[in-house]
Amino acid sequence: MRITNASRQIRNTWRFYYASRRVFNYVWCCSLLKRALAGVKVSRV
Repeated sequence: MRITNASRQIRNTWRFYYASRRVFNYVWCCSLLKRALAGVKVSRV
């Protein structure tokens, strides 16, 4: 029982880590896109 609990805990932490990484990457990409769009606007003006 201890082993299954430990594996379940590790799986949950890994899932949380993966989800947080995914969200972080998404936010980072969005900020990069915004910065690129802002640069395009500035260069056009």
